[in-house]
Amino acid sequence: MSHSVTVTRTTTTTASSTAIIINTGYLSTLPGILKLLQTVINAICVGLAAYYFDRYYYSGNKDLFFLLVANAFLIGTALLLISSLWSLGTATILPKTVFDYLYHSTAFLLYLIASVLLLIAVSDRGSRYSSHAGLMTASILGLINAGLYLFAAILSRRTYKYGG
Repeated sequence: MSHSVTVTRTTTTTASSTAIIINTGYLSTLPGILKLLQTVINAICVGLAAYYFDRYYYSGNKDLFFLLVANAFLIGTALLLISSLWSLGTATILPKTVFDYLYHSTAFLLYLIASVLLLIAVSDRGSRYSSHAGLMTASILGLINAGLYLFAAILSRRTYKYGG
């Protein structure tokens, strides 16, 4: 009795590539749009606060606190945005973690406090200073950004809690 044996040989050739794949679809999702808006507003707030920062006028360092908060969350949110664009895994896993919820909640609270304090300090100074309009704009944009961070925290909490 003879048996026939079939041998199949599979050859796989791989090529090394240094192409960077960007997850542009993330920018069409609600978290992606929020992070992009937050990053842009953060950059504007940092620019305005740094440009109009008056180191000679003592206001209880409210200007400095706002600048530090805006700068910290500019760096943090930009890194979250970049990592979500760079890695599909980050974009899908990160929103389901408690870190995302805590980050956005903290950003909301600190931005709200810093913006209100700056708004009060600028209002107390009056419009006689050249930095009045710029810092007023920065504080209002900070309040808008606090609202965006609150919305992101609510979405993040819902995603974390219900896995959705």
